[in-house]
Amino acid sequence: MSLFDKAKELAQNLTDKVSEAGNAIAHGAGELASTANKEAKEVADGASKRMDSITDAAKALADDALETGKSAVSSVADLAGSVADRAKAAGQQVVEASNELISDARQRVLGSTDRAESPADKKPEQSDPSV
Repeated sequence: MSLFDKAKELAQNLTDKVSEAGNAIAHGAGELASTANKEAKEVADGASKRMDSITDAAKALADDALETGKSAVSSVADLAGSVADRAKAAGQQVVEASNELISDARQRVLGSTDRAESPADKKPEQSDPSV
């Protein structure tokens, strides 16, 4: 075998070995990429589920806040209505008391005027027995 044939054979062996190594590297890289894709998909699925849970929790909190707000508004409205009813009743009592005071004052004024003018209210003059 000539030196050229030996070199050719060595080159062919080297090419085969490099090709096998390249195939092994490509196969390993493919497996690594597949594993990385699986891991990434699992992480993404977990993150998605977690986001769904967080979204559900946030929605539940918002719903609770809304109900609490509605309840607070209802309570304030009830309280305001009660205060308004009490204020109306107190105002009515003030009006009635004022009317009664006005009526009493009117009667006193008219009564004292009537007495001054009424002959029945005047005392008869007493005659002096010594005369």
